[in-house]
Amino acid sequence: MDGGAAGMGRVKIDKLMETNSHEWRQRIKMVLAVRDLDDMLDENGKPADAKDRELALWKRRDTNASSIIGLTSGSEQL
Repeated sequence: MDGGAAGMGRVKIDKLMETNSHEWRQRIKMVLAVRDLDDMLDENGKPADAKDRELALWKRRDTNASSIIGLTSGSEQL
């Protein structure tokens, strides 16, 4: 992959651009699944009446998923 790829550990994903959204989407789904964060893609997965501990865990996982997505997005897509 080219110099615009974002490293995800040993996995490299080209940054999201106008021309590669389908491929990027498929790859980011796989990265999030490997990291057990794929459920964070669903807005309805957010706990509504969760206890403080559950909400804190959800927020941490949401931040992790958002960071992976942001690091693999081009400037225009952010």
